[in-house]
Amino acid sequence: MINKSEYRREYEELLKRSDEQQNVASRILDPSTSVAEKKTVVSGAASVRATSEVDRLLSVVRDRKETGVTRAMALQKLDIEVSNREDIINEVLAILGDKKEPVELRRTALTVLQQASFSSAIFITKRPDYFNVLRSIIDDKDKQLRFDALETLAAHKDEYAQRRLLDGLKAPAKALVAPEKAIQLLGYDVHAELFTTLRDIAENSSHLESKVEAVRILGADPESKELLQKMFRNKSENKEVRATCAVAVQAIDPEDFSTSAKQTVMDEAEDSDIRAICLNALALDGEIADRRKNAPNERSAMVSAVDTSFDAYVQQLQEKAASKELGKAATQYLRNMDLKKNVDKN
Repeated sequence: MINKSEYRREYEELLKRSDEQQNVASRILDPSTSVAEKKTVVSGAASVRATSEVDRLLSVVRDRKETGVTRAMALQKLDIEVSNREDIINEVLAILGDKKEPVELRRTALTVLQQASFSSAIFITKRPDYFNVLRSIIDDKDKQLRFDALETLAAHKDEYAQRRLLDGLKAPAKALVAPEKAIQLLGYDVHAELFTTLRDIAENSSHLESKVEAVRILGADPESKELLQKMFRNKSENKEVRATCAVAVQAIDPEDFSTSAKQTVMDEAEDSDIRAICLNALALDGEIADRRKNAPNERSAMVSAVDTSFDAYVQQLQEKAASKELGKAATQYLRNMDLKKNVDKN
């Protein structure tokens, strides 16, 4: 049975939304409406669909007498239409590439184009134009535009963007973004030349953030294992760098990491935070007990003896650790190993 009062309420709500939709462009165009009010209207109203309203909002976007903020808000309201109409895509691409346009408008142009690139079927044919415009703005004076363009290109493994980022790492005067940001972006597509540059940064750079990011990516390069081990063992190296080296070595060679980590945990002259990091990593390493169980017969006794000795040390460490964190790490390690043993018994 139809509830008439509920039906009437829903119908009135529908009329209300329709009225709001029709008034969006009119309120934006009204000279007496403040920028703050226009922003509220654009962000709060329903999506525009009517052709007349689309055309009126486009007129706001095109009107260079309007403020950049107002034009940007109108463009933001047209995001769905940007996905559906090639002519509007072309206009927005032109805005993005025009360095004379207000930066607020160009940032919004990039945002709606990024959205369209994921949701629009017709955008596929515009990708070459889109990437060309992005390449043209990676030298833009606006840092946010520059970074967003580089990030989009890097995510698509664009050779030109990669080359410019790599050039900036080799020659800081040519850098488009901060070195740690460049390394993050280059991480979308790692290759031999990049690894060579990252090894140099990891070993020789005095810039902490760059070293950490370089080490993080080197965790995907087996040829960097020796360098990472050396940096990890270097007690004068920055603690964050050493911790990142530990993660990287574990990714490259879990068994070698296990050996080094145990030696570090048992080194009472070592920094307690580094010892705790290693012990936590060992506690989370699900392969430890499997390696004990599956070790070759001729090595079984040796492996078992080493592991038994280490477990006994960690039990002592649990009782009289040099720091609270180290004690917690010891407890977690012993708990994990005990659980694993119980699973193996069953």
